[in-house]
Amino acid sequence: MEPTKRVGNFIIFKEKREDILGKEFRAGWIENEKIKNVISLVAIKEVLTKNDEILKKFSEGMREIANLIDPKVVRTLGFGAIGENVFLSREYIRGETIGDILTTSISEKNFMPLDIALFLFSQIASTLEYVQTFKLEGQRMFHGFLNPSDILVTYDGVPKIKNFMIYPILENYPYERTNITKLYERYLTPDHKSGLPVTFSTDIYSFGMLLFEFLTGTPFEFKQGENLKDKLDNAKLLFPYKDSTGLPLSLKNFLLKALSPNPEDRFSSIREMRRNFDAIISEENMDASTFNLAFYMNSLFGIVAEKEDKEIESEVSAEVIPVEVKEEVTVERKEAPVRYPAIEFTAFKVKERRSPIPLFIVSIVLVAVLAVVGTLLIVGKKQPQPQAPTVSEAEIQKAIDQRISELQQKMREDFEARYKAKEEEIKKAYDELMKKATEQQRKELEAQMKKDIDDLKKQRAEAEAKIPVEAEKIAKEMDRTPPAEKTEQKETTPEKVEKPAETKSQEVPPAQPAVEKPATPYAPVIAPPKEGEVVAYGVLSKRPEVVKKGIPNPEYPQVAKRFGVKGSVLVQILISEKGDVIDVKVLQENPKGKGFAESVIKAVKTWKFTPPEKDGVKVRTWVTLPVFKFQ
Repeated sequence: MEPTKRVGNFIIFKEKREDILGKEFRAGWIENEKIKNVISLVAIKEVLTKNDEILKKFSEGMREIANLIDPKVVRTLGFGAIGENVFLSREYIRGETIGDILTTSISEKNFMPLDIALFLFSQIASTLEYVQTFKLEGQRMFHGFLNPSDILVTYDGVPKIKNFMIYPILENYPYERTNITKLYERYLTPDHKSGLPVTFSTDIYSFGMLLFEFLTGTPFEFKQGENLKDKLDNAKLLFPYKDSTGLPLSLKNFLLKALSPNPEDRFSSIREMRRNFDAIISEENMDASTFNLAFYMNSLFGIVAEKEDKEIESEVSAEVIPVEVKEEVTVERKEAPVRYPAIEFTAFKVKERRSPIPLFIVSIVLVAVLAVVGTLLIVGKKQPQPQAPTVSEAEIQKAIDQRISELQQKMREDFEARYKAKEEEIKKAYDELMKKATEQQRKELEAQMKKDIDDLKKQRAEAEAKIPVEAEKIAKEMDRTPPAEKTEQKETTPEKVEKPAETKSQEVPPAQPAVEKPATPYAPVIAPPKEGEVVAYGVLSKRPEVVKKGIPNPEYPQVAKRFGVKGSVLVQILISEKGDVIDVKVLQENPKGKGFAESVIKAVKTWKFTPPEKDGVKVRTWVTLPVFKFQ
């Protein structure tokens, strides 16, 4: 098909690639003789258009697939015949396939870091899970033949998958199914090769194949009789992780299950697969994001992206040549067969579909509310009647309210200082990146910085919203009366109220009445903490101090050194009753995905502190460390 050729209401600009359906073109969508939008136009292979039954199935299937509305699914816009050809239109993706990403990264020796690669595949897994909430002809939707050409990554760092349910639609057409796999035969799973039914389990195997190839640069090939565990043990990462080129143990165990030749031995569902995969990311303390993926994509395809933007800008502004309208001429009518009368090209309108997830969430909320109400009623019935207090309820409430007010003020001041420091760190980190960025990258960095700051403000608002509840909880915990005192009060006070005649000789002298006993302002007794209990840093009687630093300073990550990237990390550590660092939370990392957080975590876990104490009892506490700066 010639470039710039008009086809119906489309104009062909450039051939992009070929996938299982046919050749894909960048095209313009014409409306009122003007190019309204840039889209992808796929010329469906002739082998799929010869059979009227297949065309009918495709027409119906594409209409349903058009309802897959998700940022990580390539949107189907229309399907049908224009003249002697059948076309599929879908949204145009500014990005590259994972096959192109792998090839380019190997040729330029600019390999994707493991944390970013795992983030990418985590997004792919969540998309596969999302699509399964839809049905086509009563069957749960899935992909069926996941291959490198069907997974794209935008220059903005968003993975997108296309061609869902194409292979399953051809379930009863072996010739056509075999034909569309010719380009990507090496990605056929054992299910395909043995003639087993293709299901979601096939997608699990394909996911494992693509993950293995993307991490090692070697296509996954497994023959009967080979030892899968040995193959995974001998695999080498393109990008070393923790000074090792081998696959991490958690990843090997995941692939061992996903790549089982027997479908029954794989994960029981896409959801289970996704949860296991995300658990690996959490276990390895990896925290890559869309920004990190976008940064990597632009480091690899920055020039290509700028060139494509200029091409599109030129194409969209080009003048559309109107369709020539000839004068009407009366001729003798002859019957001529119409090639595709039943599938005239149609732009799909998406059906409204309510996701089952909100109903699920509503159900959980309702159950939780009923459980809380029921608990309160039961507790309310079982609670004993309040005993005569030694001070008035008004005085107690006044003291609690005052303490709550003080705590709220202190917490707000703490939030103000902390979030202001975080915002400055974000801006400073992005300023360093923008100095070396291109104009296009600078715009994207500015947009990402705005998003990060907006997210930070949202986090701050959410945290501040919890202040009243947290302050009240702390105040009431501090004002709790010890069990021993409650028991004594319960045993003595009622007797004096109910049996004054029998206890007359034991009454307290008038100068020291029981009710007027507290001569000092209300000061509740605080229950002593238990050893190993987590206590707020601010209420410690003895705060922890550094005794020894196994690794005094975090090491500058090799990735950041290579690109000349500066960074900063803010962490919070949990110090045990023995003075060891037993947990680390990353509060802020700028920029992410360059190894700064991992380096800090590795260092601070070697530090030793004096045990934190509260009233002579050794406890645990969270401590926010000063910002680590990499310059």
